[in-house]
Amino acid sequence: MDIVLQGLVFGVANGLLAAGIVLIYMSNRSISLAQGELGAFAVAMMFSLTNPAAFPYAAALPCPLLATAALGSPTALPGLPRP
Repeated sequence: MDIVLQGLVFGVANGLLAAGIVLIYMSNRSISLAQGELGAFAVAMMFSLTNPAAFPYAAALPCPLLATAALGSPTALPGLPRP
């Protein structure tokens, strides 16, 4: 049952990542892979916390979310050039 839950969690995460890429493309008419890279980082961090370290999902979830927010927040600063 644990493998089913893990597959469901990662499947939903990848689906949300794909939906975000489509939304960015539809709004800007340009392909931005930065969103995919940040999503892949969060998924890889969550995977490394839950599998080898055996953290529970609820305890491990804030770590990738905060790390991804910290990595992505400088791109929202005013004054940076936009594509």
